[in-house]
Amino acid sequence: MSLIPLALFLFLAIFTFTAILTLLSLINVVKIERHYQKQLFRLVILEVVGVVIGYVVTEIRRPHDIFMTEELLISGPEWDSSFPEKNWRTQGRFVRTADGIEFVATTFVSASDRPATPIIEWHSLKPFAVSSESSEIAFPVTAKWTPAATSVYPTLEWEAGKSRNGTMKLKADLSLRGSWIAADGPPSWGVMFTKSWH
Repeated sequence: MSLIPLALFLFLAIFTFTAILTLLSLINVVKIERHYQKQLFRLVILEVVGVVIGYVVTEIRRPHDIFMTEELLISGPEWDSSFPEKNWRTQGRFVRTADGIEFVATTFVSASDRPATPIIEWHSLKPFAVSSESSEIAFPVTAKWTPAATSVYPTLEWEAGKSRNGTMKLKADLSLRGSWIAADGPPSWGVMFTKSWH
């Protein structure tokens, strides 16, 4: 028997014994001095409060599954993701089409001395379906360096206009978090999209 069920069983046994003893003393089946009777009653109340607080804290900390739905993806504002180390910000959206859902996004790089420059365009390679009984999705996506990326990163001149295919994997919780994995190997990036409320 593991430690947690043993502790739970012990707590239930103590609570049950205290509650029964308190009730029996209140109806004078068991004779206990009034002072001790009050202490037992306080102990039962504290145990009940402890159980309620423990339950509430457990529920708050317990991860709740949020199921991935088309409505979650396409409703409301766009989705945002940022990579602060490089001053990158990705703004994207999911669009419902006749064939399913498509993902479209643009990654911008910002600097104080120039306006935000689009450097990567993201597109799902084909429409995809969303299962309403899952909290995760994965879909093929292509990332394409824009010609404007060379104005910020001159060393990427040979990459401008080239596309790289991969897979976007996202899990729904209070955000969409997951990764972009290149089909031909590194790099892989962690991503987290939140709703853009600007």
